[in-house]
Amino acid sequence: MIMVLGTLLYSSLAFILAGVGIILILFGINVLLLSAALPYLDTTGGIIIQILIGVVLLVTAVYFSFLVYRRHLERIRFSYQEEAGRIEISSCAIKNLIKEMLFSKIGLAGLNAVSLSPQGDGMAIAIDASISSQEKVTEIGHRIQTLLTEQLKEQTGIKVEEVSVFIRTIRTDPKLITAKKSDSE
Repeated sequence: MIMVLGTLLYSSLAFILAGVGIILILFGINVLLLSAALPYLDTTGGIIIQILIGVVLLVTAVYFSFLVYRRHLERIRFSYQEEAGRIEISSCAIKNLIKEMLFSKIGLAGLNAVSLSPQGDGMAIAIDASISSQEKVTEIGHRIQTLLTEQLKEQTGIKVEEVSVFIRTIRTDPKLITAKKSDSE
């Protein structure tokens, strides 16, 4: 979906910029006169075209800013300095390690997102997860915080300064719903 949107945005931008470029060249070599174009730009059609060009350029700028920001986040690396030298770990590698830990050691029902950011001498982690209705939210949150704080330091050498846990969904086990229905009948 993002790929299609990006392609459509790039194509639209290319046509608009090409058109604006050609018009400016024609104004520059006096083939078109700016004084002749000004009355058209004051009409409803001219105003709509100006607004559309402005919107396309603004959306394109926001889209490119998003791409740059996303690329910046992907480049974040966390380092650990040892006597023999420096060890750098990409954020993607740490995210994969976190996902593996949460599924294998905590048994999360689902994991929506893992965000990492540098903080102090280490990193801050934000977890967006789903749990089953059989588990206590505070207990799972505490287990996640303890596991990641201890295990990531042990496995990567990078200090975990903070672990924020956001429980987005509490999933009900379909077997429990069936069992409750049969008990009540």
